[in-house]
Amino acid sequence: MTETDNRFFEKYKRLDKLCSEIYDNPKGISSYIADMEENEYIGQKIIGSWRATYKSLKHVRRLRNRIAHDENISDICTSDDIDFVTDFYNQIFSSIDPISQLEKRKTNSYTSDSRNTEVFRDESPFSFDESSFKMELSENNVSASDSNKKKKNVLSAVTLIVLIAVILFFFISKYVSQ
Repeated sequence: MTETDNRFFEKYKRLDKLCSEIYDNPKGISSYIADMEENEYIGQKIIGSWRATYKSLKHVRRLRNRIAHDENISDICTSDDIDFVTDFYNQIFSSIDPISQLEKRKTNSYTSDSRNTEVFRDESPFSFDESSFKMELSENNVSASDSNKKKKNVLSAVTLIVLIAVILFFFISKYVSQ
């Protein structure tokens, strides 16, 4: 194993330990990846760095497994791999990793534009075209206030139908009993 591979392996173990502590299980980075897979649909829509981070995590986990389990493996890691693991470790500590950003959104740490459309600000160092996301939201989603109005209208209509049915039943039963 080269010095670069060894440095990578040590940085990976540190990141894996952090993830193990966060998820309270020994699977570490695999737990983080599984969490990303469970939240993949929404994560990719609102976190610009989601897909790149996911792919990079899978890549570094594969490298770690090759170093740990394959014999005669040497010089498979690059300084970019080490940089990613180090940067990702720091992102978790700064709560700007993709899962932390998704959790912030779930706890209402978002901003709203003038059309009452939720838009999450991606705090990661990766680029993200927010304007295309706003367009997608406005075309595909109904705002919360419109949704509530529709629910109230449906509830009112159902209530009115039930009331009319009860009144009709009352008059019909009275007419038939005479």
